[in-house]
Amino acid sequence: MFSRVATTCLSSVNIMRHSRSLITSNSVFKSSDGFGIPKPSLGTTPKTPAGAQELYDEWADSYDATLNSWGYEAPKRTVSLATSHANSTQMPLVFLDAGCGTGLVGRELQNYSKKMAITGIDISQKSLDLCEEKNKGVYTNLRLASMEFSASSQEDDIPSLRGMFNPSLFDGIVCVGVLSYISNLHSLFEEWIRISKQGGVIAFTIRDDDSNTKVLTQAEEVMKTLPWELKEELSRMPYMPHNPDPTERAKTIKYFVFKVM
Repeated sequence: MFSRVATTCLSSVNIMRHSRSLITSNSVFKSSDGFGIPKPSLGTTPKTPAGAQELYDEWADSYDATLNSWGYEAPKRTVSLATSHANSTQMPLVFLDAGCGTGLVGRELQNYSKKMAITGIDISQKSLDLCEEKNKGVYTNLRLASMEFSASSQEDDIPSLRGMFNPSLFDGIVCVGVLSYISNLHSLFEEWIRISKQGGVIAFTIRDDDSNTKVLTQAEEVMKTLPWELKEELSRMPYMPHNPDPTERAKTIKYFVFKVM
């Protein structure tokens, strides 16, 4: 099923449809060479939950400004894809922002509909605190949670997403820029499906540049085994096009939207 549907990626017309709404602020910081705010630790931080916790706790205060300066469109694009497949007749929609950080995805979801009930989870308490402060009325619930279910995970002091929510709770799950830090994608995807309603949408990103080929290949193998249907896929999309680090700037991401069977 997966390989058959994956070949029917968005046409250029659909890509343009999703891209027209992506607006970059004219007031965003740019250096004289046209690039954004440097963040060298992004490329050197270990791709583990502990690494993510340390990085985003330290980065939280300047995170939004930095990402805006990089031309970071992933939250807006992922929300656009997710909501285009959501059952909009069932308002209010209940969504999970999985890895909510400082609230970039939540704000895009609220732009889609003020009637959404949005729960956010993140491994960084500092990011959650800022998210609550900056996004009054956006999230109905914010919780500290780890999405790493592997036996080697050492975040024992952080509650696990597994079992945190009742089954069939969410109409949609959006996860942006998180999965490079997760080793046990099969268990995470299973948990997402468990807490999603039948017909619910699950939209997420995975880097698909050459430096992340192994992770992407493993993820796509896992995707084939689960009770969901691929609805849309976008490959090799720009990720941080104005990042001043050429290695980070060259990275691209892949977007997936699934519907739970």
